[in-house]
Amino acid sequence: VAFKMYLGITPSVACHNSSRNEFSLILDKNPLAEFVEELPAGRSALCYCNLLCGVIRGALEM
Repeated sequence: VAFKMYLGITPSVACHNSSRNEFSLILDKNPLAEFVEELPAGRSALCYCNLLCGVIRGALEM
């Protein structure tokens, strides 16, 4: 529900290990991509998508 409310997307959940204690959230589209313009010279290595990982981790730790 939070993904839909805050990011406007619904991730798919995939479980890859046999003990079923790990999972992946698959985002079909990147909600941040529509807000990013061309990066300035010298900043092409910037990876703004790592922000999503930090947001998810922070929310789970609360």
